[in-house]
Amino acid sequence: MPSTSGRAALEIEAGVLPIDLRIEEIAIREIAKIQSKSIKEPIKQQLINYQEEIGHDIHITPMGKALCQSFEMEKETGININLIEPEFTYRLGETSRTKTTPSYWNRLGSSKSRTSEQKKLCITVMTKLIGNTANDQATAYTDGSCMGNPGPCGAGAIIYTEDSRPAIRLHRPVAQRGSILLAELVAIVMVLEFCILERLHNTITTLKIFSDSQSAVGLLTLNWAPKSYIDVIRDIKEHIEDLRTKGMEICILWTPGHANIQGNDEADLLAKQAAEEATQLLPKNNIITLQDVKQGAHKSVMLKWQRRWELSNTGRDLFEITPNVKNTPIFDYPTKKFFSIFIQLRTGYTILNYYKQRIGQNTTDLCSCGTKETQQHYLTECPNYESYREEMYHQITKEIGIRKINTCTLLGRLDHENTEEYKRKLEIISAFIAKTGRFDLPEHPQPQS
Repeated sequence: MPSTSGRAALEIEAGVLPIDLRIEEIAIREIAKIQSKSIKEPIKQQLINYQEEIGHDIHITPMGKALCQSFEMEKETGININLIEPEFTYRLGETSRTKTTPSYWNRLGSSKSRTSEQKKLCITVMTKLIGNTANDQATAYTDGSCMGNPGPCGAGAIIYTEDSRPAIRLHRPVAQRGSILLAELVAIVMVLEFCILERLHNTITTLKIFSDSQSAVGLLTLNWAPKSYIDVIRDIKEHIEDLRTKGMEICILWTPGHANIQGNDEADLLAKQAAEEATQLLPKNNIITLQDVKQGAHKSVMLKWQRRWELSNTGRDLFEITPNVKNTPIFDYPTKKFFSIFIQLRTGYTILNYYKQRIGQNTTDLCSCGTKETQQHYLTECPNYESYREEMYHQITKEIGIRKINTCTLLGRLDHENTEEYKRKLEIISAFIAKTGRFDLPEHPQPQS
């Protein structure tokens, strides 16, 4: 693109977040990290002192600006950094080597792609894991549900004790905005709390808890390092230790989900019910993680970039083709030469006479056919290239399925187009450009006869 082109168009075409918004995104993430630190940390004390000062949003400093930007993020996304969970720090006795995952985890497939043979194997494996049930053994299934991830989330669980007693069903709305992992962990907390409150340790010596979340089981039994929900994980471990001191052995195991295992299916229904109820919870129940802040900061700056692009006075040719900002770099396909030509046609900064006349490099803005030579004229109207255009239209309609062909559908990537279709479209248009010869520098092309 020429040096005279607008910066806004350059950023959109490159798919690169403007530098000031990228700095803002990083600043929000860093101020959230400080907020999550212990009160004993000097930098956390400095942040608290700063927040207590009057007018910190008037006398802008780097910390003050970051705080203001975090407030703007909260307005856009509802994510409040003041609710962020504490930073994870190891306590004495918490450091140990990561254990190997059980072999059966890899043999049972996923809920979306599990074969009929694997489903049969699921039943066999679960029967073996449950073992011979006795009156002093209980089995629990836990599950979490989230409407959006992040979104309203809830926990469900079912506990089987003696055969003669009815199953115990539990469900709890967790947060108005949370993740599936949080819901899975709270479901386990719920079972352990029930055991403590109902004093099940007086009659039950062994409790097997089956969760269909490998992440939850790994964090609790395989020494995976937690990146979020530290307090919830510690609560679980403290409850387990409490019950063990009272004579109840706790085993947390993974069960395949959606594999026709009755307990897991019932826990799933209870969790979904709880997630529905979680829509009525207040935001103060939310647990904000650093990952939430990362996502919120990115969403906030992307919304700002979108508004900036919509209100910009430059790059309007490109805006017609690419009205929505995307933080995804484009690829130089099919070749660097054609990649450059596509950028010219999308932005309007071309070697066509309409643009060259505007910047004083040509005395006329007309095509050899006598019409203003804009990119729209070149691609969709010029009679000099009619037969080449008909061939291009036919191929695009047949192979890509685009019926309404114009400058926007030719040069932009449509929502329904996958990568292969988009690449094929670029190949077809490149063939048209090559045949017209209009962009073969330095000679001016000869119109087709």
